[in-house]
Amino acid sequence: MKKLLVLALVLSVVGIANAGLAIVEPVAGIGQVQIVEDMQGDQYMAIVSNIALSNFKTVAGGTASGEFFKASDLGFAPAGMDGYIWNIATFPGESYPRNGVQLQADWNLADALVGQAIRIEGDYKNTYNVYSASFQMFFCSEEEVTGNIQNAVYDKEVLVDSVLIPEPMTMILLGLGGLFLRRK
Repeated sequence: MKKLLVLALVLSVVGIANAGLAIVEPVAGIGQVQIVEDMQGDQYMAIVSNIALSNFKTVAGGTASGEFFKASDLGFAPAGMDGYIWNIATFPGESYPRNGVQLQADWNLADALVGQAIRIEGDYKNTYNVYSASFQMFFCSEEEVTGNIQNAVYDKEVLVDSVLIPEPMTMILLGLGGLFLRRK
């Protein structure tokens, strides 16, 4: 019995070895986070992010069952993790193996806006919206982490405004022209 338990544990670790976490570029303000994996059996997965996730679903179109709460409320979350967490009991009653994209969730680009950056670039003053979102995935049982943590980060700056800065000599000539006109 003990050998069978060890074999099952080894096979479950092999089953999650090819997993990956991917971020899909937002379209019309909605992005996706995906778990891309070759699954060999039912397992629990947890996704932690600094922004809220919604619309969790399996690629087949069904809804992944699970709970949503803060990472700090999960007693066995890995050290340093905080944010929104989805603990997902995946694919009850499915046939295995399953390959490719297994689960996906939506996230809103507006939630990832962290501020603006202003830069002088050549003759232009450019204003950028700065977006940042981070996602972490780990495999778990109902009470402990059973696999490696994977990270995915979305960092992007989007140009929202660009203003031409006139060169100094042009400003001086315009000022002199204004004084000349005022004198007449």
